Amino acid sequence: MNISEIFENEIKPRFRTSTELSFHRYQIREIIEKLEPELVTEILRTVILTLREEENISLRIMNALTDVMINIAGESAHLYEKIESIYLTAVEKNYNEVKSFFISPPPVMSADPKDFEEWDVELSKVTLGERKSFAKRLDRKMVERLLKDPTPDVIRILLLNPRLFESDVIALGARRPNFAPVLLEIYNSYRWKNNRRIRTTLVRNPYCFPGLSIKLTYLLPKTELVQVRNDTEIHPVIREVARYLTS
Repeated sequence: MNISEIFENEIKPRFRTSTELSFHRYQIREIIEKLEPELVTEILRTVILTLREEENISLRIMNALTDVMINIAGESAHLYEKIESIYLTAVEKNYNEVKSFFISPPPVMSADPKDFEEWDVELSKVTLGERKSFAKRLDRKMVERLLKDPTPDVIRILLLNPRLFESDVIALGARRPNFAPVLLEIYNSYRWKNNRRIRTTLVRNPYCFPGLSIKLTYLLPKTELVQVRNDTEIHPVIREVARYLTS
């Protein structure tokens, strides 16, 4: 079978039976670990080239692969080695649309801790443990104050708070300056990670880890990709990916 047939008959059916990200991650790991890197590279290229089609299977695949890659530190050494081989194959074949997905260049901007020394006159003097406890409270005023907390551990808990709204998370994701680990917490929040508006906000924040922003760009719809393509404040590789996906 050629690549198109393998994709249609062997890959896509794996992602039709469930909408659960955890199941899709399992499928991605199995594909990467069992197939040769050259074949996986060709499959991934096909996935990327079909992202804009009406059927959302390719988007599910990229979403799962993104989640695996962002949390690669927790994966097996064997999976890491296979992913490295896929990247090198993409470089060898000059598949820029595949190669870009795997790179993590330095950020365009980095926050200075001095910018956050007195983010809240009172709360900045409270211990980390107390602020983490406050983040669980169903107190809207406290939620609003803790949204300014520069500590990822506090934000991780706050993102689970039912008194937190989409508009709050978008404002947090768009804030500049910001710490990249705080922005990573937004992505890693199960409650918010699949929100399209929040993904776009992270992609367009120059303080976000470029490795995260690049991967999320593959998941954006065309209207948002056009905005990303024209955004001169973000990393050039992100804009280049947006150009691939809108050409």
